Amino acid sequence: MASTTRQSAEVRREAVLDAAQIEFASRGLHGASTEEIARRAGISQPYVFRLFGTKKELFKATVARCLRETLETFQRAAEGKRGEEALEAMGDVYVQELISDRTRLKAQLEAYSACDDPEICEVVRNGYGDLVTYVERVSGLGPARVSRFFRSRMAPRRSCSLVEEAKTSAPSRKKTDDSLSPLRTVSVPLFRAPARKVRTCGSLNAARLPWSTSLLMNVCTQL
Repeated sequence: MASTTRQSAEVRREAVLDAAQIEFASRGLHGASTEEIARRAGISQPYVFRLFGTKKELFKATVARCLRETLETFQRAAEGKRGEEALEAMGDVYVQELISDRTRLKAQLEAYSACDDPEICEVVRNGYGDLVTYVERVSGLGPARVSRFFRSRMAPRRSCSLVEEAKTSAPSRKKTDDSLSPLRTVSVPLFRAPARKVRTCGSLNAARLPWSTSLLMNVCTQL
């Protein structure tokens, strides 16, 4: 009986994360409604808070899962491969499976947009750090090549339309909180030295995240 109850709680938790990703992708951290998330998940709103405590903790859990699933997708694609072959496989799967999922991609953009919050910054930094560390290890290639991989394969033109879409939908959000502006993310450098992790979050600058070149700067300059 205890095992059944525990499994049920885990299933419900995943259902809440599924619903939350849709809502956060559409409305961002501050615009999202926990009532709507609960409705999508088929549970009560108080149960959402029982599982996650606060809306921000739910957002962090959603972001962490999104980046973890990206890592798992990379691992499946690169299995048994090394070097350029591994990079090619991971780049292809990112475009074919991950970029084609608009909800996932918009959720990632919302996560970057929320990086003014140190706690969210930590989640994003660690998640992307795990991606970079894995790509370095499985490919066996140097930092310059790995940085070029992330810059060229993980900033496809498909992202541009989502940034533009976010710009046009922004007025419907809470205007007093400028952290919701999707284009603030262009100042967040998502890549610097791939193997390095910076453990402090201050103002948005080159030390915020551990990798070279700003992914979203690359995306937005293509608009």
